[in-house]
Amino acid sequence: MDGITGDILGNWLRIRYLWVDKAYRGKDIGTELLQTMELAAKEKGAKYAEVDTFSFQTLPFYQKQGFEIFGMLENYPISDKKYYLRKDL
Repeated sequence: MDGITGDILGNWLRIRYLWVDKAYRGKDIGTELLQTMELAAKEKGAKYAEVDTFSFQTLPFYQKQGFEIFGMLENYPISDKKYYLRKDL
């Protein structure tokens, strides 16, 4: 099962969850889901997007999509890192 959820607050698209079933990863499905959501958000007036992810999750994916790190928590929740990312739409 694949999907993406998010919401718009003012000028910002907030991506809540993006997931692609393990069997389908590496086939650009995540990129397609993200681009579709970004386009819909732009049509509703969003100018920026933000998302957070853990060090053991999808940081390289989001960076490849143009997101930049603007904050990080170390030792979160115990020994990993949590990254906060943003990009202009």
